[in-house]
Amino acid sequence: TGVSGVAAPVTAAGGRVTAAIALGGPTARFTPAAVTEFAAAVSRAAARISDIGLEPGTGGRP
Repeated sequence: TGVSGVAAPVTAAGGRVTAAIALGGPTARFTPAAVTEFAAAVSRAAARISDIGLEPGTGGRP
């Protein structure tokens, strides 16, 4: 038993890390194939948010 996770950075203009997205769950569900899938999905989501260009403290508005 245990807990595992994957994460990816959300970046602002210039590549500055402003946030992160993480996915966690029981280690038993983090098989090698699942980790590959989870990491890809989290990375895609972080990239999409980064592309939107939201800035901290703006109430979620670009």
